[in-house]
Amino acid sequence: KGFLHKAVLMGNGSESHIIEEIELLTPEEPVENILLAANEGVLYIGYSAGVLRVPLANCTVYQSCFDCILARDPYCAWDGASQRCRSVRSEQDKGKSWLQDIERGNPNTTCFSIGTPRVMRPPSASVKEENYSSCYNTILELRCPHRSALATYSWKTPDLAAPEMQMVTAEDAQVIIVREDTEGLYECWATESSYRYQVAHYWVRPVSCPGSVAPNTAERDYYKQFVVVTVLLVLTLLGCLGLGLYSVRDKLRARSKIQGCSTPETIKLSDSKEKKPLNGLCDGDGAKPCCVPLGRSTGKMDLENNSVAIS
Repeated sequence: KGFLHKAVLMGNGSESHIIEEIELLTPEEPVENILLAANEGVLYIGYSAGVLRVPLANCTVYQSCFDCILARDPYCAWDGASQRCRSVRSEQDKGKSWLQDIERGNPNTTCFSIGTPRVMRPPSASVKEENYSSCYNTILELRCPHRSALATYSWKTPDLAAPEMQMVTAEDAQVIIVREDTEGLYECWATESSYRYQVAHYWVRPVSCPGSVAPNTAERDYYKQFVVVTVLLVLTLLGCLGLGLYSVRDKLRARSKIQGCSTPETIKLSDSKEKKPLNGLCDGDGAKPCCVPLGRSTGKMDLENNSVAIS
């Protein structure tokens, strides 16, 4: 469907390594014919609308010795004299300073053999540091560029005690919630042919923005509200307890009163019984003192006639 894969066979054909994938036709269209012209260093691609001429080597895309060796392209080699990745078809000035490692593709043992000037440094040396100052509690996505389809990628995050729910690692990105416990340095690293290099470098710092509240400020506000609500609840409970004790005390005092014949209780009792006094000394129109003190006086009580004679 219009794609060309460039690969190299190693170990008597038992092992293969894909160097690159080239998109030839847009939109996608089947390739009808392929012709390799090794002497010319080109590949002819035939399709319905014509013929494409594709060079066998595109060494200029590799900017450092590490990139050139990692590619493991048999048509490319690193020229230590000119500090460039060049096509091996360029026989001019070809000598001992040309470097290749098709079998292993390990730049650690190849590039360091002749020193590490600026253009020979690993790809991580040219990674640009990016700074992100984001508002509190916002979602930030940090991208991990895949410079090689043959590498495996991993993230190096700050050594902070952030909950797992605040940081999610995806296939090609790191998604975080910006807070104080997610602040710091985030790095994406690639590992290829036993060689590890950096492909992304981010600094994340939370800042206060209009409408956003810093975590420590929010915690202080919640604490104040908690104290106020607690105090009001305690005062309400104490008030209810005081009213309950006061009501119980009044009931106990009412029960402990010494009741006389002129108290309201006696009036209620007398209403349900006889309305007229039996001794003739008290008026039946209202509640009045009706107890006659005998003292030391002598008298006679006529129980049958309900009368008392006092002398």
